[in-house]
Amino acid sequence: MARKVHLRIWNSAAFLKRTWDDGAAYCDRLGGELLVIETSEENEFIYGILKNQTKTWAWLGCSDRSTEGTWLCYAAASDLPFENWATGQPNNANGNDHCLAFHNTDGMWSDSKCDAQLVHTVCETTSIQEDEGVTPSSSATPMACYTLGSDGRLRV
Repeated sequence: MARKVHLRIWNSAAFLKRTWDDGAAYCDRLGGELLVIETSEENEFIYGILKNQTKTWAWLGCSDRSTEGTWLCYAAASDLPFENWATGQPNNANGNDHCLAFHNTDGMWSDSKCDAQLVHTVCETTSIQEDEGVTPSSSATPMACYTLGSDGRLRV
């Protein structure tokens, strides 16, 4: 069964930068959650959108806060369905890196401090809700809707 996913990719340069928890709460207010990338095709698709943005990191919806090295995805508390770690990652630098960040220059992932202030927040929702009082900056790709097939592949 296909599912429709609405992606909101906010470039927060016009607003406040967000921690992982702030990003998760923001997505929740939109009726969604931080994006969980499930396939290499999804990863490449998100990379294609973000690679031309000026800021380099985006929050994704997984962390290993509960148990170091066991990456669980936001809301569903399920295992990480796909991995695209950068070389040497995850490294849990200084014992403080527990949240998943996407790097837009190469599409690879790193573990990051959850309280780091990142510019991009990527949300996925199954319905469209407007965020009252917030207008995306003109340099961002604020929202796009896509259909995912039962195999998890994007239908663009």
